[in-house]
Amino acid sequence: MASVVDICNLALSRLGEKSISSIDEAGAAEKCKIEFNPTKEAILRDYDWSFARRIEALAPVDGETFFGWDYVYVYPKSCEAIRKIFNEATYNSDELPPYEVVSSNVSSKKLILCNLDSAYIRYTANITDTTIFDASFVDAFSWKLGANLAKPLTGNASLSTDLMNTYLRVIDKASVNNASEGYQTQKQTSSLLKARG
Repeated sequence: MASVVDICNLALSRLGEKSISSIDEAGAAEKCKIEFNPTKEAILRDYDWSFARRIEALAPVDGETFFGWDYVYVYPKSCEAIRKIFNEATYNSDELPPYEVVSSNVSSKKLILCNLDSAYIRYTANITDTTIFDASFVDAFSWKLGANLAKPLTGNASLSTDLMNTYLRVIDKASVNNASEGYQTQKQTSSLLKARG
């Protein structure tokens, strides 16, 4: 289980920098604090991480219509990346139905437009509890955070490029490991959808 400080220290070690004991220290910790959340969110968007996967029913929106779309739903607050939108009829389909993400005409909310009634969403959530990050994600995170910190802390742009290239290799391996955590031998009915019957 990694803490924010643990992940920052892994990134700093990639740069040959001294470790920190608190994210609120002066110096390198300040840079880590600035880069931590944007880097985490970018990595969550980069891949469908199993530890961050969520499936839930979309909440319909009343009073808003958009030309060409039959249904309007609320965009989940913690969603970093939509992976699939489906309903009972399309759950087992490999074909992704069209959808669009827009801003509300009457509020500042993000909305999802699609042509599926009673829709569900599978998405990658913005996880804030670092203790549930898996080891592959922590490793990838430390390389990308190191790449983002390299120029501000060392002034070395080529080091940033090297670390980013390592991140890309690590995330390729992590995605293979992550994919092995789920396997379906046949098409089946979702327990979520069974519960609705």
